[in-house]
Amino acid sequence: MGKSMMCVTCGELEKDHCVFRPAEIPAGCTCNPRDYRDPENIPPVCGEFTPMSEEEPDVCKTCEHNLECHQMNHRERRPMRNILAILAIAALAIPVGAAGLYVSESSQVIEDKEFFSPGGYGVQFAPGVTSVTIRGCWIRDSRIGIYMPWRPSEYVTNIRIVDSRIERCGRLMDSHGIGIVVEDCILVGPTGVGADGDFFRISGRRHVYRNNRMFGATSTTLGHVDGWQWFDTNRQPLHDILIIGNRLEGWYHQIAMLTCKKYPGLMRRVRFENNRFSGALSHGLVFYGCEDAEVTGNVFRDMNDKLALRFLDGANPSTAHVWGNSFDETSKKVEGRIDGGPWQVYPEPQCWAEIGDNSTVVWSAPDSEEPTMTPTPTPVATTAPVVTPTPTPTPAPPTPSPTPPTTPTPTPVLRSTISVLYFLPGLRVHIEKTATGFVMRHSLHGTLRIEWVANQE
Repeated sequence: MGKSMMCVTCGELEKDHCVFRPAEIPAGCTCNPRDYRDPENIPPVCGEFTPMSEEEPDVCKTCEHNLECHQMNHRERRPMRNILAILAIAALAIPVGAAGLYVSESSQVIEDKEFFSPGGYGVQFAPGVTSVTIRGCWIRDSRIGIYMPWRPSEYVTNIRIVDSRIERCGRLMDSHGIGIVVEDCILVGPTGVGADGDFFRISGRRHVYRNNRMFGATSTTLGHVDGWQWFDTNRQPLHDILIIGNRLEGWYHQIAMLTCKKYPGLMRRVRFENNRFSGALSHGLVFYGCEDAEVTGNVFRDMNDKLALRFLDGANPSTAHVWGNSFDETSKKVEGRIDGGPWQVYPEPQCWAEIGDNSTVVWSAPDSEEPTMTPTPTPVATTAPVVTPTPTPTPAPPTPSPTPPTTPTPTPVLRSTISVLYFLPGLRVHIEKTATGFVMRHSLHGTLRIEWVANQE
């Protein structure tokens, strides 16, 4: 087993990395460790190449190594090494049902249970499961607390993890799928034992992470600890993600490491709103190649003189709107350059942010964003002021005084507003009636409001 010069977690070289931990690569393997599904546990190359599918003909279904690895391995193959490879694969495989709970049936609610599985999964979802709620459960002492399949073809849908506690797991949650909601949970101390110690590994579409408290990682935690982590190496999408009202504190490296460096367009519309972050050791929110990101209403504290915000060029430039956040003195930094990208001053209040050469950040709300979340007041009827004519002096009789023309009082303009509210994670549409028709504006996450204004004269 050799050692590489590339970090298994973030791909940086040893000299550029804060806590360097080399990837362990099996003999005969030519893979980039970060391209592999689980870089912490790369098995040896198996003895026979079996194509994964028509879409992935160059990846082995058995060991998930590519064809080049197999060709290299077959040229160097010795009988004893093949036996050891088979034994290693058998040792690494976790059999179905070894998790504390294996969720294979859809449309169910699991409440007030305790699950743990040292070396396995506290809760493991079967591919394709839908409409499952886990509420009030305690998931602890496992390699991965909650595991959802990461391949898009196996995504689970409409999964809710509510009011539960997940702690003392190597990694707390692999949150992959469509329509995943995690709210009002307590996530304590990823250990990094058996899996890279992140709070969340995420991929998919239409996720909501709301009102969760995340803490408890320490300097003894193995690996590079991030609050939310996603890479595009396996072409999983990351679209329409809302992270709102969470609290992340203590010892960790980055609030979020979201990286799209290979495949353009895989990361879109990620929003961080009204969260409280403190204690980052290696920068705050890091975006590579994210389209239409939004960062609003967050509090950044005790950032250890690191950059709170980084919007960098990836497979495509990053674009973002940033407004209404709060920073303390630890979010400032002396002027300089990182990775060739200039730092720019964030205006309200000042902090340093790194912007890629081709990326764009607008330091205000989108045009369709309402600066405050107060409801729109119903317009009241207005009455035009009554015009009082200037009195005309009465001339001497018998000349009659002319009657001044009567100024008509304008009829009050009556306005009525009808609002239809519909909550849908990841979408807000605002439709306005104008003199020439209707105008529709929309932005990520919030309220769908349709207003009809009628003028009566």
